[in-house]
Amino acid sequence: MCVQERQIQESNTRHEAPEGAVAVELVGASKSYGDVHALRELDLSARLGRCLVLLGPNGAGKTTALGLITGILRPSAGVCRVFGLECFRDRAKIMERLAYAPAEPHFPDSTTAHEVTRFASRMRGIEPDTAKARIDRLARKLELESAMDRDPSTFSKGMSKKLALLLALLARPRFLVLDEPFNGLDPRARRTLTATLRELRDDGVGILLCTHDFTVAEALADDIIIVDGGRARARGTLEELGGADRQSLESAYFATTEA
Repeated sequence: MCVQERQIQESNTRHEAPEGAVAVELVGASKSYGDVHALRELDLSARLGRCLVLLGPNGAGKTTALGLITGILRPSAGVCRVFGLECFRDRAKIMERLAYAPAEPHFPDSTTAHEVTRFASRMRGIEPDTAKARIDRLARKLELESAMDRDPSTFSKGMSKKLALLLALLARPRFLVLDEPFNGLDPRARRTLTATLRELRDDGVGILLCTHDFTVAEALADDIIIVDGGRARARGTLEELGGADRQSLESAYFATTEA
């Protein structure tokens, strides 16, 4: 075991890991459904205090990668670890430190956003007073205050996305996994979410974010992996992939993805 892996595993006993430590690691991760290869030998390393963006078209394999990381899917081959734990086998332990906001969040019918968040906080073992303070603060930050007494089934897509993020942040996770979090958001909500994610990253939270939006990658990515056809086609920082402007990133994207 290398020094860094030992450091991560020892710090897990305190539910902590040092900023900059590897939190999520995929090595040769593959997922197949019969003859269909959704993901092919993906290598990925995501660190605390940094934002890794998986950039690629619909159907590229990005959501499959998140399914492996969150333990929803069992890999067909390869290694998938979060904080040194096997993702599928140790999913319950991993979800104590990792939070996931899916691309299409769903909430119980005939309830309110307040009830959903209070139930989630009880499931997370958060004390009621602490939970109320966190819910109120996050609702203000995400501009959901006026909607918390409404049934989430009446929410717009953007509001549903923000409620899913609120739920993900309730337990103050060390690592945040987001699938297309900006889809359906209006410009004001996009600005709010961008600022929130930057604050979390600066506070040492690791972020892994899937998107096909160049603007999102430019605004948030410390590291980028361009994915297409289930494979990593290119990787690096924004500058390494062609410079800190959209035209260069788009050029790298189209040069490495299929037509």
